[in-house]
Amino acid sequence: MNYWRDVYENKHEGELFEFGRWPQGADGEIRPITWRVLQRQDDHLLAVAEKGLECRQYHEYYRATSWQDCSLRRWLNSGFFSQAFEDAERSLIMLSRVINNACSATEDRIFLLSTNEATSLFADNADRRVKAVDYAVKNGANTTDGYCFWWLRSQGSYAINAADVDSNGVISSSGGNVNYRGSAVRPALRLILPKQ
Repeated sequence: MNYWRDVYENKHEGELFEFGRWPQGADGEIRPITWRVLQRQDDHLLAVAEKGLECRQYHEYYRATSWQDCSLRRWLNSGFFSQAFEDAERSLIMLSRVINNACSATEDRIFLLSTNEATSLFADNADRRVKAVDYAVKNGANTTDGYCFWWLRSQGSYAINAADVDSNGVISSSGGNVNYRGSAVRPALRLILPKQ
């Protein structure tokens, strides 16, 4: 456990570190996941994947949904959480109380950023632009000049939409249809820091 904590405990906003593993090459080669620190608090780091790691729908059906009930949330906290991290790594991922705009607060190990977080935790549109790993592109992530759309957890202007960030780094609070198949997934998590 100490090894993994050593990887990130001295990191600050804007710095990168590797934690967990996920298929990233076009043929599914498994590589370390690179995370970017967005915020440092006394007891944890908030970090987001530096690239779009997967291409998945926000929800598997075209119908009104919220972060609380969407299939992407279930997958992030089950399939992704169990496959991307070893036991020692999972023990360092905080169970976070996640505030949402269209449903009750949820408790998640892995989550997506909200529109408010995507606005306040990045410097500008260019800072929000992200590329998808080859594995995600192969699975359907649409890209423009290598940059992709990525989901946010906030509900869009309609209940059948979820907010997202476009390939230019512009936040769309109106969002896209929840069952759209071309957006990438950029997971976020909070990692426990040792008590001082």
